[in-house]
Amino acid sequence: MLNINYQKYYASSENYTLMLNFKFYLAGVKTFIKKMNDRDVHVGFIRGDYPWRGEREVLFTETLCVASTQPFVWNDLYKMPRINYKTDRKLIALVEDWWNENFEQPPNVRLRVDQVDTCKEMIINGLGYGIVPDLIIDDDPNIHKKTLMNNTGDPIIRKTWMYYHQESTSINTIGAFLNYVRSIDVKSL
Repeated sequence: MLNINYQKYYASSENYTLMLNFKFYLAGVKTFIKKMNDRDVHVGFIRGDYPWRGEREVLFTETLCVASTQPFVWNDLYKMPRINYKTDRKLIALVEDWWNENFEQPPNVRLRVDQVDTCKEMIINGLGYGIVPDLIIDDDPNIHKKTLMNNTGDPIIRKTWMYYHQESTSINTIGAFLNYVRSIDVKSL
């Protein structure tokens, strides 16, 4: 777990200027849920659907896609070089389930990288295809992408959630921070 302590953060709005003390924790899901349950953390952000007894709100939804610099047809995907990246188990399972529903052959994984941004750069440089959230590709005109669909024909998505306890909203700074986060248009960043 990485603990980053930001002493001062200024969030401005038409109605207020707010100074907050933040402590950011980057942790696995189990550690995160424990910190939330122990009330060591007031607000948390997590990708994927995990059980939670407190409040949670969807911040944004990502559609998973296959991205490549080369045009492709689905039937040839298993022959093409694939770039995998380190991610959470739920996303790995989601992609593996999709693959197994659509192909009898295993994927031709040629590269394994540490993060999705590295995967994106390798895709851009023509080293293979990746199965990535569509927000990563940013409508790059040189990238061919196709949306992953489940067996009912719906796009395969992953949600990013904001978790918190209802009683934390009565703390002025926490309530203001929640409202600030709600006001951000993530897709415009």
